[in-house]
Amino acid sequence: MKIEIRIKGVLGKNWESWFDELTIATEGQNTTLSGCVPDESAFYGILNQIRDLNLKLISAEIIDE
Repeated sequence: MKIEIRIKGVLGKNWESWFDELTIATEGQNTTLSGCVPDESAFYGILNQIRDLNLKLISAEIIDE
């Protein structure tokens, strides 16, 4: 399933190890994580990582299942 997650703030390339399977792109003062995950469990795992890292979630979307 393809996902897209928007986070407030700019994440640098050093964050790629936290989000292996996702592409990190900066848009102004926000960051978009996008890519494919195997299932909803993996999607929720990424959302949990974002929460645990105290990052500010703007939106989370499953684009294609």
